[in-house]
Amino acid sequence: MLAEVFARYRDTKKKRRMVDFDDLLRLATRDLEADPVYATARRWRFRYLYVDEFQDVNPLQHRLLTAWLGSESTLCVVGDPNQAIYSWNGADARYLVDFDRFFPGGSTVTLHDNYRSTPRSSPRRTRCCRPVARG
Repeated sequence: MLAEVFARYRDTKKKRRMVDFDDLLRLATRDLEADPVYATARRWRFRYLYVDEFQDVNPLQHRLLTAWLGSESTLCVVGDPNQAIYSWNGADARYLVDFDRFFPGGSTVTLHDNYRSTPRSSPRRTRCCRPVARG
């Protein structure tokens, strides 16, 4: 049943000459890997890359990022492996945990303080988000 739905979805996209987000990632990766002139132009234009929520990167996204990086690129990623929520989509927090293995020469900065839930902000959040009694 699910395979039939996916096949219909794929066929409808093709008939309508449409792409979805994964198609965009796949096509961009294909073009960067296949055309060195195109890749060089993209790398020059977008030399500074920033990826938030890196713990939720899947293999296709990682491949695109790797294809995009050039010798002059600067990469900054932010993430928390304890907040990984997209494993259902193939996300793999090991890209973050083993960052230095995937990106040799990179460095890791670990933030030990949680500024989102400081003792000063927590009581305010609790008061603000408390259920309202209805009569």
